[in-house]
Amino acid sequence: MQRVNPERRAHFCLRSRVAEDCLEAAVANGVNQYVVLGAGLDSFAYRQPDWARTMMIVEVDHPRSQEFKIELVKSKALGPPANVMYLPADFSSEPLGERLADANIDVALPIFVSWLGVTQYLTTDAVTNVLRTLAAWPGGCALVMTYALSDWSDFDGQVRSRFETMKERAASVGEPWLRAFSETSMIELLRLTGFAVQKSFGTSNIQSRYFAARIDGLRAEGGPSRIVGAHTQLGTESWFSLA
Repeated sequence: MQRVNPERRAHFCLRSRVAEDCLEAAVANGVNQYVVLGAGLDSFAYRQPDWARTMMIVEVDHPRSQEFKIELVKSKALGPPANVMYLPADFSSEPLGERLADANIDVALPIFVSWLGVTQYLTTDAVTNVLRTLAAWPGGCALVMTYALSDWSDFDGQVRSRFETMKERAASVGEPWLRAFSETSMIELLRLTGFAVQKSFGTSNIQSRYFAARIDGLRAEGGPSRIVGAHTQLGTESWFSLA
């Protein structure tokens, strides 16, 4: 991937970097509960910076994926760290609220949530139900998530063909892309489900923050994937500032 599609590879790192920079801002404002939805092979819990070590980190993922992750973590002697909890869940069939009730987190306190690389594999109803659950968190919720962009008309033909191939390959291994959004429809969905603050992370903003000093020509390119932040409480816009 580094040779064939370096921009896509960089985006996997970029989306985590954006989420973790926003998380650091949340921690500075007193948040100490972090929920990683669809954790996959996310590595934050195993390379925690000093500011994260007093947090409770809950990794939520499909049972089979989580079992693989746990065995991998053990085989590499990475823990799990004492402040990490694993919570199996299937977003397509289980109410997230019921699963979070099993986690060792305080509903009266705020949570920060990352949800990266997942929503394109879910139905509209499943995405909406997760967002409503998070927006209803009694202590307040901040969220950084990704979604698949529905309109690819701005991509040139070669790029669009590459993404179509990616989509076909995902379907061929039993993971079809089920839902995509425009930026406007995603912001509207966040608003309708209860998030008071919505923040799109534009390519130009990301480019100036993370890529401007590079000398290898690598640029911010998410392809059909976009990053967005949201919060249930007003007055938290600065948490999502990349300035």
